[in-house]
Amino acid sequence: MRLLREIIRKEGVRKEGKTIYREAVRGIILSDNKLLLIYSSRNGDYKFPGGGVLHNETYEETLSREVKEESGASVSAIEGEFGKVIEYDQPEEPEYVVFKMASYCYACSVDRVYSGQNLEGYEKDLDFKPVWVDIDTAIKANKAVLDSSREIPPWIVRETFVLEQVKKQLLHQNIVEESEMDNRKNWTRQQDQLRKLISARAHFEQAVQLFLAQHAAVHTAKISGSQAWSLLDDVLAGLTDEQIRTRLRPGTNSIAWLLWHTTRIEDMTINSLVLEQPQILNAEWFRRLGLPLRDCGSSMDDGEVADFSAQVSVKTLKDYRAAVGRSTRAGVPRLHAAQLKEVVPTASVQKLVDEGSISVKGGWLAEYYTDRTKGFFLTRTATSHNFIHLNEAGRIRAKLERS
Repeated sequence: MRLLREIIRKEGVRKEGKTIYREAVRGIILSDNKLLLIYSSRNGDYKFPGGGVLHNETYEETLSREVKEESGASVSAIEGEFGKVIEYDQPEEPEYVVFKMASYCYACSVDRVYSGQNLEGYEKDLDFKPVWVDIDTAIKANKAVLDSSREIPPWIVRETFVLEQVKKQLLHQNIVEESEMDNRKNWTRQQDQLRKLISARAHFEQAVQLFLAQHAAVHTAKISGSQAWSLLDDVLAGLTDEQIRTRLRPGTNSIAWLLWHTTRIEDMTINSLVLEQPQILNAEWFRRLGLPLRDCGSSMDDGEVADFSAQVSVKTLKDYRAAVGRSTRAGVPRLHAAQLKEVVPTASVQKLVDEGSISVKGGWLAEYYTDRTKGFFLTRTATSHNFIHLNEAGRIRAKLERS
C-alpha cells in the first residue's frame, strides 16, 4: 500500500532502536459526499472508524470488525486501498525505545442498517458516536482542536491529514468526472447536429468533418491522429488483458465482448453496406484473433459470451478495431452527398446473414437494417452504437476498479 506520510508525534522521538510495532486498519466510508466518521463530543474531533489488528486477523477482517464495533454499521464492500500512515511515538513499555504504528486506510461501503456500538472503555469515556458529516466540517473541527491549548488526542494529526488527502482526491475526481461528463454531453449535442446535417444533405462537407470528429471519440486517438478526447482511450487506459476479459457475473458482458460487438457492427455495416467494399475481417484476422468467428454477437447466449471473452486475443482485438476505424475514416470522405440518401439494397443486408455476420438467431437485426439509408449507418452503427456500448464498458471499468 502506498505510503501517505510518516508522523513523529513528539519531539525527540526516535525512529530506530528496539521497536514495538502495531498495525491498524481504518475505513474511509463515503456516500453522497459525506463521510461516516466517529465523533467525540468530549474532544470535539472526528476520526475514521478503525483500530488495531488482532492476532491471526486479516486487514479485511479487522476493518469489518472495527467499523461494526465503532459505528454499528456492517461493511458491504471493500472498494480499494487508499494509503497508509506510519506514526512514531515514545513507547509505554520501558524495554522498548520506539513505538511504531502503521494505519492502513481502505475505501469501503456499508449497509445502511445499524446495530448498537461495542465500544471499549476509553471510547465510551470519549462518547464516540457515528455520524455522517461533510468533509469540510470534520476538517474544520479537527483543526480547531489542534489549535486549542488543551491536550489533544494522539490520533488527531493523522486523522486530519488523511481527511485532507481524501478531500484532495475527491476534488480531483470531481474535476475529472465533470470533464468527462462535459465531453459526453458535448458529443451528444454534436451527434444531434450530425443527424440534422446528414438529413439536410445541403452541407455535405461539414457533415463529413463532423462525422470524423464524432467517430474519433469512439476510437483510439492514434487512429485520428488528433489530440481530441477519446472515450475509448478513457475506457481502456491502464486495464490489463485479464480485466478486459472479465465478466463481473454471469449474464453480463465483458469489455472484450463489447469491443468485438461494436467493431463487427461497424465493419459489416460501413464496409459492406455503405462503402460497398470487403470487410476488414478475413481469414488472416480469424487466425490472429484465435477464433473463427464472424458473428457480430447480437444474439450470442451467455455461454458464448463467456467463451469468447476467455479465448479471444485482446491485443489482436484492439488491432482489428483500429483497422476497422481506419477503413471507415478513409472511406467516408470518398462518398458523395447523394449517396447518403441511397437505401441499402435488401440483398446486401441478406448477404450479412448468409455469410454469418448476422446469425440466424439475430434475424431481427437484419430486419432493423432493411430499408435504411447509407446516412443512417453513419449516424448509428459507426458512431452512436459505439458510444452507447463504450459507456457500458466504462461502467464495467468503474466496477472493476472498485472490486
